[in-house]
Amino acid sequence: MQRRLWNSLHLRASTARALHAYRQAEARFHEVQERKDALDAEERVILHIWTEKLSKASLKPGDHEGFQSAYLSLGQRRAELFESWQTANADLASAYEQARRVLREFGFTSPLDD
Repeated sequence: MQRRLWNSLHLRASTARALHAYRQAEARFHEVQERKDALDAEERVILHIWTEKLSKASLKPGDHEGFQSAYLSLGQRRAELFESWQTANADLASAYEQARRVLREFGFTSPLDD
């Protein structure tokens, strides 16, 4: 009886830890993903401005350098974000797998378990 109670308490504590870790990993991933989405939106704006200027043939002498500078800055910020995104994505996948393992111990299954 005590052993069963201990196992039940252990599984509950393991589940709570796994789900807490998953929520934290998910929050970190979403924060990094939002930063990536903001960079994507910025890129669309830069490209839109550039295509508008090209279509109207309204380029000024410094426009090429301005475009190159803006796009280079965007590329650098994207490169800096890439490692954080990879880490957050790997952490989320790992936390997901840990949560699935613990839930399977409780008897919960998913179509993905096949």
